[in-house]
Amino acid sequence: MLASYPGHSSANLARLALVTPQTMSVIIANLLKAGWVERRRHAVHGRILTIDVTETGHGILRAAKERVYALEQDLLSGLTAAQEAAIRHWLVGVAKGPIL
Repeated sequence: MLASYPGHSSANLARLALVTPQTMSVIIANLLKAGWVERRRHAVHGRILTIDVTETGHGILRAAKERVYALEQDLLSGLTAAQEAAIRHWLVGVAKGPIL
């Protein structure tokens, strides 16, 4: 999410991720400790701290994506195109959640 939405504050990231600010604070603290993200002062509003992915963080993200894509290929091997399409359709429905 951070790579997709660079320069957001912790509060904005919490809203985007649908978690509490306290939960996001813990997540950010762990990522900072690992050196995967860094805080920067907002260019215009200096009191706002934005969160950006570091080069190390981008490397970790690339490696994770490669692993996920490989696992996805393993999971889908042996399925027909129709079966794969049905699974992807179902997953999109799960991600959207119930319509209220």
